[in-house]
Amino acid sequence: MSWFQLIKRRVLTSSSQNPALRTLFTPIVNGSRIIHFNWSNKPHIEVSKNTTKEMNGSRMFFEAFAGVKLSSRSFHYRLKSSSAMPDVILSEKDRITEHNKEVDFSRPEIIYEKKRTAELLRGLLILQLSSFDAFVQNSMKLMTLGQSFLGQRLFNWLMRRTFFGQFAIEQCQEEILTEKQRLEECGIASIFAMTAEEDVGEDSDHFNEDRYDRNLESMLLCLEMTDRMCQMVTRPKLTQLKVSSYVKADVLAKVSEVLGQLNGDFMIPGNAVSLENFVQGLHGKMQNIPELSEAEMKHIRRAMLRLNAIAQKASDKNIHILVDAEKVNINPSLSLIAMAMMKKFNVRKAVTWNTYQCYLKDTETCLLRHAQLADKEGICFGVKLVRGAYMDGEKINAERDGLPVPIHDSYEATNIMYDAMVEFLMHRCVVRPNMLETRFIIATHNEESILKAICLMKELGVSSACDKVTFGQLYGMCDHVSYALGQSGYPVYKSIVVGPVEDVLVYLLRRAQENNTVFHRLQKEKNLLKQEILRRMS
Repeated sequence: MSWFQLIKRRVLTSSSQNPALRTLFTPIVNGSRIIHFNWSNKPHIEVSKNTTKEMNGSRMFFEAFAGVKLSSRSFHYRLKSSSAMPDVILSEKDRITEHNKEVDFSRPEIIYEKKRTAELLRGLLILQLSSFDAFVQNSMKLMTLGQSFLGQRLFNWLMRRTFFGQFAIEQCQEEILTEKQRLEECGIASIFAMTAEEDVGEDSDHFNEDRYDRNLESMLLCLEMTDRMCQMVTRPKLTQLKVSSYVKADVLAKVSEVLGQLNGDFMIPGNAVSLENFVQGLHGKMQNIPELSEAEMKHIRRAMLRLNAIAQKASDKNIHILVDAEKVNINPSLSLIAMAMMKKFNVRKAVTWNTYQCYLKDTETCLLRHAQLADKEGICFGVKLVRGAYMDGEKINAERDGLPVPIHDSYEATNIMYDAMVEFLMHRCVVRPNMLETRFIIATHNEESILKAICLMKELGVSSACDKVTFGQLYGMCDHVSYALGQSGYPVYKSIVVGPVEDVLVYLLRRAQENNTVFHRLQKEKNLLKQEILRRMS
């Protein structure tokens, strides 16, 4: 069965579970309208008659999907019966079950085999406490109180053995190496992440260039550490990059405002907020942006050189940089910077990846647009696909400012978009073997999305050893997912925050407060921890 027939079957039989796919393919997919997508000679789609407007939409999607330019003459209109459809069609649930017999997220005695009992007890305690809203929302106050009452040294000792130890590692080479090796024994690779960041409005009248330069030095050391510790690892080397660690968030917000006025289009000729100008910024030749002051221009020019130094070192060390998405008010500028880094460094391999948050309503549009742009500019495309980590804050900010809420109305809508984007990216990886490279990481804790992705990999003949499609979870969370994937041979990573206790703890508490709803979805993990603890004690 061809990949296109496969999509037809999947869309037509599972539209109730995945209506986003029907939306993506409408009007191409409608009953038996899909006839054929011919990959030989000139790519073309044979469909029944549609209006000009519909066909333009169809062509736009497939240009992004297949990475080819389709002229109007490439479309052939012909009706065929649906008799070509498979006689037996499995339900979505049955398909997933059929293809995922070797991945079991429900066997704690196997999943936690390498975990010490003390670690299981700590994990259960931390996850249980984190599920209480009052505890999470007052965690900053509790931290300040603990530091005052216990003193910094005793407080740090306690945190290393509880919250900090659950989610992060100190900048101690020996400790980092030990934990990395423990994870590798279970088939899990490591992504080391630095914690420095900045929000809009923080110290808004001052450009602390020394701090940004220190962050640069820390990141360069992180790249050195990643390269040194992962020399013998067969998996691709990955690291995370938070742009607001090197560029003032207020400046990023201003650039995003300009992009908002341009409907997010950074390819308009003659505009200073453009892909070309930001690529020039990486070379130290950025033109003035009228909307920025002289001081802001001086800062962003210096910041682009910092980012260039990071990307250059990563390219030299063959490390992939995952540029983190942040909040909606600066995300457009982050995507522009990420695409500029791709334009310069992703000529032969996907060095820089951009992050797309599927809880945002416009993610589908952005991802498809950037995929098309990558093909047009001759760029290898890298993607980190997440649901999103600022849900509660984005809703509050939008309501406060009288703006439309950018987040999907339901968790299910987010799931639908996430799974649709996984399918889109998976097909880019698979059906374009001789074209520009596409790589992506399925960064999620959601078991259903992971199982759907594995099912799709099997249907498309993607080996579990394929390093273009990888999985990722946060260190200290959803270990039952990561360990099960690793033990089944799938490429899976743990994102590990590295840094001093004081800095990292503030970072972790911010993330917990901004997205505390995630802790309410960890009931299965807590149950598995309880089962294994009781089994060991019996």
